[in-house]
Amino acid sequence: MKVSIFALWRDTGEGIFEKLGLLEELEKYYPDVEFEYFFYENDSKDKTPENLSNWLDDREGKLLSEELNSPKFGSIVSHERFSRMAEYRNKMLKLGKPLSSDYSLIWDSDVTFEPDILEKY
Repeated sequence: MKVSIFALWRDTGEGIFEKLGLLEELEKYYPDVEFEYFFYENDSKDKTPENLSNWLDDREGKLLSEELNSPKFGSIVSHERFSRMAEYRNKMLKLGKPLSSDYSLIWDSDVTFEPDILEKY
């Protein structure tokens, strides 16, 4: 079985290693599953792009990193935020086309999960 994981990133800071650790736990929990990763990052002022690139070095996947000078919205509700998030997600999804996986997981990198998440879905 092959699973594609899609995630958006921005200014993740040192917490990025905890988040990437969740993916590493997923790989250990499902040793027979082939994982591929499609990450989209924009406008990070820290080492998020570099850390993602390094993490992907020995994994199947792609990273698109852009400098757009777009505002940070946080968790507010606004038309502009929704439009930009849709644009970012579409760019992220385009990285994986054409998909060769059996399943896809779109993951908000701010959300934590247990390693048995695939079983639960």
